[in-house]
Parts: sequence; C-alpha cells; structure tokens
Amino acid sequence: MSKARNILGIISGVILILSSGAHSFLGWKAMHDQLVALDAPADLVTGLAIGWNFAGFAIFIFGVLVLLTFIPRLRGLYAPLTTPRVIGWGYGGAGVAGYAVSKMMFFVSVFIVPGILILLASSERDEA
Repeated sequence: MSKARNILGIISGVILILSSGAHSFLGWKAMHDQLVALDAPADLVTGLAIGWNFAGFAIFIFGVLVLLTFIPRLRGLYAPLTTPRVIGWGYGGAGVAGYAVSKMMFFVSVFIVPGILILLASSERDEA
C-alpha cells in the first residue's frame, strides 16, 4: 500500500503544480478582465495582481514540496510526511472555508479534493 500512497502523493503534487499555472495565468486573466470591465482603479488591479500571482506561486511551491517528499519515498528513501500533511490540511481547510462562504462547488474540486488526496497519500505511519 505504501507504493500506491507514494504514487498518489506524486499525482497530487503534479495536480498542484498544474493548478498553480491555471490559477496564475487563466484565473488572473479572468479576474483582470472583470476588474477592467468594472473600471477598477489601476492601484487596486495592481495590488490584486500581486496577491493573486503570489498565491499561484505558493501553490507551485506546495506542489514541489509534495513531490520532494513522495519521489524519494517511492525510491525507498525516507522523507518525513509532516510537510504534505500540513499542506493537505491547509489546502482542504481553505477549500472548506471557501465553500462555506460561497457555496460554490469550485472550492470542492480545486481545494478540498487535492487536500484529501494529499492527506490520503501521507496517511501512513511516519518512521525512518
């Protein structure tokens, strides 16, 4: 079962990396277009762009950290599961909060499902 969990962890890391690109490029374009349509002030658009793209970069880093945990584990090396557990709980928690506020299924598919996948992948006992 450990091999399956490690593969699931790698798949989860790839999902995060791909979603970081979608977030930064596709998501920001849609957000930018809506802000321009509303004639939002340029300073507001710039500030939101900085935060939005930083979030996309953070998602990318989360994906890299997940891969840096599960690729060595798949190769039989020890790597602690603390980092993916924190990412999984944080990602899932953010999705639950987003869904609770908006009732949009988007948050379930984009945050809760990847968070659960990461938690499942990191659910085995962590020992060297």
